Amino acid sequence: MLSKKGHNVITGARQKEFTIELLKAYSIRYIKLTSKGEGLLGLVKELLEQQVKIANIVRKNPIDLMLQIGGIFNAPVGKLYGIPTFAFSDTENERWGNRLSFPLSEYVLSPTCFDHRAGGSWKNQVHYPGYHELAYLSPRYISNEVRPENRFLVRFVGWGAGHDIREKGLTDGQKIEIVSILSEYGSVHVSSEAPL
Repeated sequence: MLSKKGHNVITGARQKEFTIELLKAYSIRYIKLTSKGEGLLGLVKELLEQQVKIANIVRKNPIDLMLQIGGIFNAPVGKLYGIPTFAFSDTENERWGNRLSFPLSEYVLSPTCFDHRAGGSWKNQVHYPGYHELAYLSPRYISNEVRPENRFLVRFVGWGAGHDIREKGLTDGQKIEIVSILSEYGSVHVSSEAPL
């Protein structure tokens, strides 16, 4: 959308799940920043590598605005170079990322359901009535011919992200039970970060 209006858009991406494959499938030019770090030490190392690569991009290109979805990513470099950063966040339990990123961001855009008891309150936080997913799941982007009925997508995460530290997930038995219950109502498609 921004490119069609004449803006020069630079997309930075992490090698994580199928991000790179989607960017290639939609012919979106991107710069690979890092691969997903493993464990706390790996995530800290990845963050430092990201900051260096993002700073190099900023030094080589005239940047007016930086956008990020969750995490820390652009905000530290944006603050350092005086470039406003808009952070889109709906993940309350990303406590350390929120504490580092939100104060450095110009605005933090969150759904009205954002739980401030868990995620904190920020004076630069703007709420909107909706969910991030509605940006790409809107009916205006899905034609009636391909609109699925009685199909379910279940996504199991790998629990390796920064906001997953000290969190627990479903047991294998619970995952099987969810898929079993949903399969009584339609076809179930499973996406998993970790091996099933």
